[in-house]
Amino acid sequence: MDRVRREARPRWPKEMRLCQACDMGVVEDVHHFMMVCPMHAHRRAKLLKVASAALARAGGITGGELQPLPSVEQMRILLGGRVGDPVAEDRVDGMAKRYLRKAWNARADVTTAINTVMGTEYGVFVSHKG
Repeated sequence: MDRVRREARPRWPKEMRLCQACDMGVVEDVHHFMMVCPMHAHRRAKLLKVASAALARAGGITGGELQPLPSVEQMRILLGGRVGDPVAEDRVDGMAKRYLRKAWNARADVTTAINTVMGTEYGVFVSHKG
């Protein structure tokens, strides 16, 4: 919905940019989508668990330090923040991308409705392996 704010003309009012995946009544921005929305709680918990394990093997931040960090700081690390170990950073990056792809695809009906209203064609993400 943050994308809608940037792209819609005329601008959509704040009350129309609320997260459609939960009933928290907040504007859906990157932080809400990735770190707060209850729709993604199960996937997010799994991401934090595996990212913590990968970081625990790194020399920079340990997995035990990731969980108690504020969600904004967790998000910074998950979205490519440096932790002092390029291998761990690459692993966490791959995990975060997978999480975001799955979370985005889980809200395909919302994306379709927005695309219809805005006349855009943003779709679901397909993993290309090989």
